[in-house]
Amino acid sequence: MSSFQNEITPQKPYENASFSSPIDSEDRVTIKKLLCSARFTMAALSSALCYFTYSFMEPILAERLVEFDLSSMQIGLFFAIWPVFYIPASIGVQFFPRRIDKRVTIIVSAFFTGISFIFVGPSEMFGLPNSLVLMGIGQALVGVFTAFMMIPGLPEMVESTLPLYPGQERDVNDMSSGIYNSFLGFGQVLAPAYGAFVTDAVGFRMTSDIVAIVCFFFAFAYVCIAGGPEAFRNTFKKKTTN
Repeated sequence: MSSFQNEITPQKPYENASFSSPIDSEDRVTIKKLLCSARFTMAALSSALCYFTYSFMEPILAERLVEFDLSSMQIGLFFAIWPVFYIPASIGVQFFPRRIDKRVTIIVSAFFTGISFIFVGPSEMFGLPNSLVLMGIGQALVGVFTAFMMIPGLPEMVESTLPLYPGQERDVNDMSSGIYNSFLGFGQVLAPAYGAFVTDAVGFRMTSDIVAIVCFFFAFAYVCIAGGPEAFRNTFKKKTTN
């Protein structure tokens, strides 16, 4: 009988429970500490760049398309090119080989986004013809490559800092998500002002060329600041071992 009672007697909620030791204030994760990580901040900036590359066209693209005598319906359909290609590309990122370092994906995508913007203008700097077809190709390419640059950003932010703050997974995730979305907002705020002012000064085509240069510079800066050579070495090392 006593053994039966022992089996059905409910245990107190604190029995056999394990509690983690309190985290010292010096070891607690903060937004400032996260932003001091080069990998974390560059990944956050990649999200801002993605929103910037699309949003800067909002106040100026329709006016540019009027030069080709397009109707309002045709202009609306042209605006849809970018998201039409962004949506499947966003899904396709999930099937990208796991052995490829997220930094490599972001760097390569930023570089090819720059190439895409050579077509968006089309580039005055490279002397491309003033072609609506080239502009459409550019919009499609930007939709694809910004997806591959944007989607890995938040996971890269979390993965690069999570090992530094054991036992604070929830805080790291929450802060990373908040910072990521804040940087999206920064890009969306700056972009229309840039598009309007710079287009007034140098025209749509040169404005797109400048964005291409910004993307190239960002890819180069990412390599130098966020451990790009290490990321490429690790990726190719995994490829050879597999």
